[in-house]
Amino acid sequence: MNFIEKIKIKISGLSNATGRFPLTTMFLVAAAVTNIIDINSTDRYRVYLISMIVGAFLSAAGQIVHERFFKDKNNYRYILMALSVLLSFGYYLIVKDSPDFSIELSVRTGVALFAVLIAFIWIPSVKREVIFNESFMISFKGFFISVFFSGIIFLGIALIIGAIDQLLFSVNSKIYSYNATIVFFIFAPLFFLSMIPVYPEKPNEETEKYSNIPRLLEVLISYIIIPISAIFTVILIIYIVLNIRGEFWTNNLLEPMLVSYSIAIILIYILSSMLENKFALLFRKFAPKVLVPIVLFQVVASVLKVQEMGITYGRYYAVLYGIYAAIAGGILSFLPVKRNGLIAALLIIFSVISIVPPIDAFSVSKSSQLNTLENTLIANEMLENGKIIPKPDLNNEEKKKIINSMNYLYRMEYLDKVSFLPDDFEFYNDFYATFGFREYEGPDSLRETVFVNLAQGQVLNIEGYDYMGNIHAAKPNQDFQDDFQENEIIINRQEREYKVITALENEDVVVNLLDENSEVIISFPVRDIVERYYNKVTVNNQIGLEEATFTIENDIVKLGIIVQDFFIDKYAGNINYWGNLVVLTDFK
Repeated sequence: MNFIEKIKIKISGLSNATGRFPLTTMFLVAAAVTNIIDINSTDRYRVYLISMIVGAFLSAAGQIVHERFFKDKNNYRYILMALSVLLSFGYYLIVKDSPDFSIELSVRTGVALFAVLIAFIWIPSVKREVIFNESFMISFKGFFISVFFSGIIFLGIALIIGAIDQLLFSVNSKIYSYNATIVFFIFAPLFFLSMIPVYPEKPNEETEKYSNIPRLLEVLISYIIIPISAIFTVILIIYIVLNIRGEFWTNNLLEPMLVSYSIAIILIYILSSMLENKFALLFRKFAPKVLVPIVLFQVVASVLKVQEMGITYGRYYAVLYGIYAAIAGGILSFLPVKRNGLIAALLIIFSVISIVPPIDAFSVSKSSQLNTLENTLIANEMLENGKIIPKPDLNNEEKKKIINSMNYLYRMEYLDKVSFLPDDFEFYNDFYATFGFREYEGPDSLRETVFVNLAQGQVLNIEGYDYMGNIHAAKPNQDFQDDFQENEIIINRQEREYKVITALENEDVVVNLLDENSEVIISFPVRDIVERYYNKVTVNNQIGLEEATFTIENDIVKLGIIVQDFFIDKYAGNINYWGNLVVLTDFK
């Protein structure tokens, strides 16, 4: 077969895919047009774009449902198309009024589309001799082949555009985005669909052609991926045995590592299900049986994290996936490979459970975090008559719970559900004043900070003083005290030159007033400022003029200090600070 004939076959495949998936094609073209409009507009088109993508997924799955269950009934095909349009429009109505895609909406959409994709792969194998492993391999190959060819086409067109731009005439830079849109929104998915056959009742020449495993992929799976996964499994088991103790279960690395491992094992098992070499057979025999106890470890680790910090949507999915992986491991251990479709059906069920209220990830996590926050406040006597009482000296573990819960509720846009927060509460501006500690203090951090600044609109009353100036006072880190730099103000009074300087004395900064002989007339320890604000709780970090003012005097002069802004950094028992001060003098 020559090159021209191969091109004709590929073009014919694309044409057939368009005719087979007409509604999907229309959704894809509409999505591409919407994206191009979005590139050239400042208006918000993301809702329309995602709605079109949802429609493309649903209509493609609907066509597969028609071919599997209603192949000779065209009326059902139109009903499924209409249902896809209605569901897409319903999705649009749900999201159109949201100012932007929240995390919750994005995750719900992603999980729903994932479930539709799994259904697209699994449905052809329902009660047929064409098994799930074959339909999965067809989709797996189709995906990577379409990505490869689409990438080549995109790069080729981009090079041509670049050559025209450099050699002939200037080209609008947006044309690169148009290129990507057309290739990846239209060509890539249609090319993928062109490699999905119309599945027959029994495997035939066409399905065998699409589902056969290329020799390169067989070698890659059997002699590289499987041995690497076996070695990693041994290392993982040794690590668990050697380190299994209290803190092991709450190790932040354990949960994601075990989740990633179990996903990889299940995927490798499915990919190797059509191989009959020794490596593949041994892997299918032992891997699922090893998988089950390991994912049970992961479930226990996730549950312990839940008990410690409450449920988040991420941890909900970790626990739910762990349960799924344990069941899937049992299925793969005791049922033949032709029954692998059960794990796909199970995955769809678990995905639906995770997004449908009231037991979905977001309803459960919201309730959990609200309860965790309220219970922590009550346990530490920080909630009284529906109002929060700031507590700067709260221990780090309890701070950790409050910070994590508040961060989660803020990210998920649930703060309006916290009944004991003020109606005008702003997370970053009001957190410190409300709770008595910073919202960015890390759960295991030894660093705490305090920042204050003089409230805007304050009028400085300099009555009783004869000179005013500004000076910067900063205590460096103890390892860099040799780099300390003095700051000074020059005062010319009655033909004498006085200086206000910052100096480092006994590892602390002082503000000294010096006479013409550089003798200290009066000294103000900046440590007094630190002690006043060390545990300060402020609204918007602002302080009033009275609280910002310090005075000290002797028989010669009265010295006034007004804090403009001041930062205190408390880390591992060390205190560093810096700030800008207004200095007032009154010579007697």
